[in-house]
Amino acid sequence: MTSQVKILFQTNVELLEIVDKAIVYFREQDYPKALEFMPEVSEKMRLVIDGLLKEKEYFELVSTDSLMEMLEGILEASRAEDYVLLADLLELQLCTLLCNVQELIMKKEDLRKIQDQIGYEFNNLNLLQQAFTRRSYSQEHGGENNEVLEFI
Repeated sequence: MTSQVKILFQTNVELLEIVDKAIVYFREQDYPKALEFMPEVSEKMRLVIDGLLKEKEYFELVSTDSLMEMLEGILEASRAEDYVLLADLLELQLCTLLCNVQELIMKKEDLRKIQDQIGYEFNNLNLLQQAFTRRSYSQEHGGENNEVLEFI
């Protein structure tokens, strides 16, 4: 794992904790308390998005357009002081993105460990991931499975 990815992983963990606290206070309608977390949320979001864009090849699942759309929605809800919508966007969009990034990092790093163990570096880690994915898992979680690779 590169140092940039390690930093991004840790920042993601911190951001998820802060966002979770803000969401709880928004849901409890304690808006002043929830808003206390927002400057730190904004700063950590900036760091995470910078990291995602710098490591674009590593994070091929994240599109710049979807990031911008999410940020615009969060900013608009914040400006309009629509805290119910803001809590929804933080929970349903930002937290989902952050969890997906964390899962991707963990999967790729597990695959890198496998490469180290067998002494071979694959050109396409997605194919390696696919090789380890059973049909039942892909039906539940989406994505390709290893049955397609049987014919190659």
